[in-house]
Amino acid sequence: MKKTISVLLALVLTVGLFSACSKDGKEETTTAAPAAYTLAYTYDSHYAQTDPSAVRAYEKIAKAIAEGGVAVRVNTDMMDDVNRLLYTGFPLMALVDTVSVNSDNSGVTIKYKNDADTHRQLVGAFSQKVNTILKACGKGTVSNHVYLLNVYHYVATHTTYDDSVTDTYTAILQGKGMSAAISGMFEFLLQQGGVDAGHIVGKDAAGNPWYFTRCTLGDTVYNFDVATELSVRKGEGLTCFAMTDKELQTGGLQKGFTYSDNEKAPAVKMKKNPYAALRSCAYFTLEGNTLTAALYNGKTATFTL
Repeated sequence: MKKTISVLLALVLTVGLFSACSKDGKEETTTAAPAAYTLAYTYDSHYAQTDPSAVRAYEKIAKAIAEGGVAVRVNTDMMDDVNRLLYTGFPLMALVDTVSVNSDNSGVTIKYKNDADTHRQLVGAFSQKVNTILKACGKGTVSNHVYLLNVYHYVATHTTYDDSVTDTYTAILQGKGMSAAISGMFEFLLQQGGVDAGHIVGKDAAGNPWYFTRCTLGDTVYNFDVATELSVRKGEGLTCFAMTDKELQTGGLQKGFTYSDNEKAPAVKMKKNPYAALRSCAYFTLEGNTLTAALYNGKTATFTL
């Protein structure tokens, strides 16, 4: 699953970083105090078939970054795959300058953008913020479907669109970002709660990249455009929740979508979308797993999640 340099550069858009090769290093102990919440080392569901050895290396490096480690002994034979998981799935890469393969291929050396104390504080603040959001969305206390809805509504009502913010880390901490950052925030929070999610990119009417999320609701895969949702009635509705490709195109996106590695994404289409009524959802209430949507025409529609 080796990818070209251009693909890796494309992934930088999501995290605003790049990786490089440099010097050798030795194993070090952690410099960071345990955080109140330990991040799960999750990644884009599109890469679910990644070789297990690459996944283990990713998890080991991600853990080291969360703890402020500098040298990590890992199998470096599949670093293209490892880097792909790091740069598309782990927001704390925003705090990393480089992840460099050692000259003897014994592992990698991590160089940070900040000193050890600052890094520890930033990781702690991020972990605390994530934990606060997860609790607010009912992680561990509601079904996956209700959790998905709660996270969607949280992101839509707690973020604003800002083209200057391109990474998930900043979007979570500051509550703002462009579509890649906002959808990345949505996906990361879902994954932390055990819900698989994939990062998808299309083009708006002007040909500019537009990012959204793809995940499963019930037994069906749908699209979720939370970055557009937040601009409609301040995110109070569900107009971009559980959409087909055709509905996305009706909303202004051009035909044809890809994953973050430029692989073509399969079409999400069906004769009748059971959530089609939500395209005119002004606001909603949720009791248990029963969703009641108030529509623009004054009527209501009820769904069981």
